[in-house]
Amino acid sequence: MADVTDGGGVDPACSGITLAMPPARESPDGAGPAPAVVARGLVKEYRRGNEVVRALDGVDLDVARGSSVAVVGPSGSGKSTLLHLISALDRPTSGQVTIAGRTVADAGDDELSDLRRDEVGFVFQFFNLLPTLSAWENVALPSVFAGERLSRLRPRAVELLERVGMGHRVEHRPAELSGGQLQRVAIARALLRSPSIVVADEPTGNLDTAAGDQVLDLLASLVHDGATLVMVTHSAEAAARAQRVVQIRDGRVAADDLTPGDLAALGD
Repeated sequence: MADVTDGGGVDPACSGITLAMPPARESPDGAGPAPAVVARGLVKEYRRGNEVVRALDGVDLDVARGSSVAVVGPSGSGKSTLLHLISALDRPTSGQVTIAGRTVADAGDDELSDLRRDEVGFVFQFFNLLPTLSAWENVALPSVFAGERLSRLRPRAVELLERVGMGHRVEHRPAELSGGQLQRVAIARALLRSPSIVVADEPTGNLDTAAGDQVLDLLASLVHDGATLVMVTHSAEAAARAQRVVQIRDGRVAADDLTPGDLAALGD
């Protein structure tokens, strides 16, 4: 999809985004702010007929608050499964996940729903915007699901759209927006409830190079202003923009803190 309506790139206001981030929780030992995410011994198994497939095999991962982490690996390596577990979209077969100090294994379904809504912002490759709603209404949806009135959410939604360079498109529906603009609306939606962590699954995978670069610039600016980002990507260029790169292979952490040279050598 061509970015014919992008108007020359991200609004300059994007470079000055200021997020209302949640206060950092203290770690149990009093050693400072707790990590945004702690994963220990994650195992995830699926049944395929009579066969048991182990998608993750004992993964440990800490994500510091205010940091950006890219997760890379070949298709089928388990990286998207890991993203689903650390964002409470799924439960591990065994092991433990703690998000913003809240333990996933001990939570019921309603508690998990609240956890995802309040602590996790989601950015997907295919945007997941409702076609019948305007840009600002799509941004407001997480709080609508929390029981708030749509009309009262418009100022906050418009503010976020302005911050991601979409203030001139608040009333437009998804069919009237370019790919880059759709992803910026999705990022605004992810920020609505000031989440502890933003998870992005191939956020540039459905964009051309120019639009993808704009989205990566925007995500980097969010981290600069205090957001925590975990991004799954096949793109070495996108991964190189993160502060830390973790490689998953055969359901395990194969490498942590890869360098740009390592990424170039992967040739994934």
